[in-house]
Order: sequence, then C-alpha cells, then structure tokens
Amino acid sequence: MSTETVSQKQYEEFDDIPYFKGESPTAMKLLQGVISYGFEKPSQIQGLAIHPLTAGMNVIGQAQSGTGKTGSFVIGALSHFEPENPNVQLIFLAHTHELAQQIQDVVINIGKHMLKGPESVELCVGRLISVEENMNNIRRQRCQILVGTPGRICDLVSRTTRTANGGK
Repeated sequence: MSTETVSQKQYEEFDDIPYFKGESPTAMKLLQGVISYGFEKPSQIQGLAIHPLTAGMNVIGQAQSGTGKTGSFVIGALSHFEPENPNVQLIFLAHTHELAQQIQDVVINIGKHMLKGPESVELCVGRLISVEENMNNIRRQRCQILVGTPGRICDLVSRTTRTANGGK
C-alpha cells in the first residue's frame, strides 16, 4: 500500500469520484451495483473514504452507526477485485457472526454485477457453516471473497498451510 496522501476532498456524487470517471468495465459494474444497492449520493464517510480506498490508500474512518461505513470499505475493496481471477482475492474480517453476515450481504449486493454469483463470497464463521464446507468451497475455487471472523479465518489458513506442507 502506498504511503502517499490523497486530498481530503468530500465527493458529493459517486460519478465524481475519480475511480468511477474512467472507462473501466469493472468500475462501471461496481457503480451499477452501488446504485442498485440504493445509494443515491455518498454519505459523508463515503464521500471522504471511497476515493483514497480506490486509490489503494489505507484509511481510518469513524462515523455513527448506519452512515455507510460498510459500504465505503466494500466499495473500496471491490474496486481492486478482478472478476476473471478465480482465486481468493479479498478477505473481510468481522468481530461477530452477525456483522460478518451483514458484510457478506453488502458484498453480494454491491458486487452483484461483478461476481459470478453469491457462491463467489464464502461466509467463514463458526456454528453456521462447517470448516469442511468452507475448505471444500475454497478448494473448488468457487469463492473469490472470504468474509468471516478472525478465529475461523485463522483456522482455515492454519489447515490450508498444514495441508500444503504435507500435514505437518
């Protein structure tokens, strides 16, 4: 990630954000998803955070509940998503199962014009989905995005590493 700074400009329209001004088919599909999700204009946090995120910058943002923080980081992450790459490209971590499910829903809905389908996004949380099911879906390369809790994601990485190293 770059350590450069991006102006703190507040964008009032999604169309004005530099990422969406290009002719990239991926950018246009993402913008379609943003609009079809129901976002008409960027909220304050979105207007400030989306541009630096799409530019590959690290962002620390704070805003009240319900102001569009999840939409901001999902849009920022999906701007770096390559629909034709079948490998896992994005991992979203959430501290609760409920938040992971909410993030999964936002990713699927905003990314619906980019993703091959809902199966592209794997929910990795305990109790709801077995580790074996997660592993099978990842191995079959059905998913390109993981959304989960830190414990489950670490468990999956550990199991994958052990398998790759011959079970050691």
